[in-house]
Amino acid sequence: MVIGEVPRERVGEKKETSVMLSVTPHIGKDSYITMEVAPTVTEVYGWAQEVYPLIETRELTINVLVESGDTLVIGGLVSERNVKSISRVPVLGRLPILGFLFRWGKIDKKKMELLIFVTPHIVGKEKAEKL
Repeated sequence: MVIGEVPRERVGEKKETSVMLSVTPHIGKDSYITMEVAPTVTEVYGWAQEVYPLIETRELTINVLVESGDTLVIGGLVSERNVKSISRVPVLGRLPILGFLFRWGKIDKKKMELLIFVTPHIVGKEKAEKL
C-alpha cells in the first residue's frame, strides 16, 4: 500500500442477487399440465464509483403445456461480460511515469447461459395421502 492512499470500502444499502423461479401449474384433461413459468436472474455486473453496485435483472415469462412426467427445458437467459484484469509488478507497477512498463492487462469474454429443467408430475389421491 502506498503511503497516503486511502482504502475504499464498498458501502451502501444491501442488494439481493438471486435466481428465482415462479411456477403456476394448472391441471388439465388427459394428464396435461399448463404452467406459467417465470425465471428471474438478478446479479451485480459492476460498481459505480467503486462503491455502488450496478445490478442487472433478466426475466422471462412463458406459458407451456406439458404432459405429466415430461421435462420442460428453458434456455435463453444469456449473460455476456467483458472482464478486464490488470496485473503489475509490485511497487514498480505503481510508479508515476514508468509504471506502465510494469503493468499489463487482458480482457476476457465471459458468457453464461442459465438452463432450467422442470419435470411436473400429477400426484394421484392415493400418493398425496401418503405425503
